[in-house]
Amino acid sequence: MKYSNEEIKKSIVDFLGEEGNEYFRNLKEEHGTCWVREDVDGWSTTNWVKEGRQIRNHVIDKFPDIVEELGDYEDFEDFIYTIVEEIFE
Repeated sequence: MKYSNEEIKKSIVDFLGEEGNEYFRNLKEEHGTCWVREDVDGWSTTNWVKEGRQIRNHVIDKFPDIVEELGDYEDFEDFIYTIVEEIFE
């Protein structure tokens, strides 16, 4: 792959900033995962809808050919899901 996982992880950590890193670190400690389901105004949703999409869009902007390099959009989203988990292990 054209971009290293470490380069992508650093970009995500920098993008999240102190508050975002603390948010994901706390989720990982409390729930064992960075991706949780929550109830908002009676609707069940996941934090992927807000935070996950922001991370995904940042990575696409920062690393323009990454989706194609990973195969397709589904593979890319799986990659983002996994790499964020790895950051906060």
